[in-house]
Amino acid sequence: MELRLEFSMGDIFIFDIDGCIMPNVFPIIKEAKNENINQEILKKASKLSLFPEFIEFYKRNCVKSLAVYFLTGRKKKYYKQLTEKQLEPIKSYKNYIIEYFPYNKPYTLKKYFKWKANSIKHIMNQWTQDFVRFHIYDDLKELFPIIFQEISPKIKDYNCKLIQKQMDWVHKAKIET
Repeated sequence: MELRLEFSMGDIFIFDIDGCIMPNVFPIIKEAKNENINQEILKKASKLSLFPEFIEFYKRNCVKSLAVYFLTGRKKKYYKQLTEKQLEPIKSYKNYIIEYFPYNKPYTLKKYFKWKANSIKHIMNQWTQDFVRFHIYDDLKELFPIIFQEISPKIKDYNCKLIQKQMDWVHKAKIET
C-alpha cells in the first residue's frame, strides 16, 4: 500500500489596475495640473471600464482563491469612488482589498515601485501558512526586478506576469498548476 500526501495549494492574486486590468486612467488625469482633479476629469475617467477578458479571468480563477488585492498608483482621496465603481462588476464573484498610493507621498516611478514592492512583501508576510502561491499581475516590467530583489523566490512561492494589453488576459495570464 502506497501512502500519498495530498495538499491543496491556496492562491492569492495581486493586481495592478491602470494599464493592466483596464485602460490606463493616468493619461486622462495628466490633463489636470497639480492634481487639480475636477468633475470633468473624473467624468472622462469614469468612462473607462475593466477589460472583459480580465473579468472572465477573474471569474475563472479568483472565486476560489484565498484573497485578492489591487494595488494602485491612484490616491484614495481623489479616486476612491471612481475605483470602487470601476471594480464593481467583479465584486459579486469574490471580494477584494484595494490599496491606494499614499496621499502624502509625491508620485515618482522610483517611489511608486518601492511602495508597491513593499506592499506586496507586506501582503505575503501576512500569509504565513504553507502552500500559498502568489500571482502578481502588472503592466510595468520595471517593477519585477524590484520585487525579485525585495522578496526571494526561495522564501515565497510567487510568479509575476506582465500584462500590457487587453488580449494578454487571454494569451499570457494563465495559471500554472
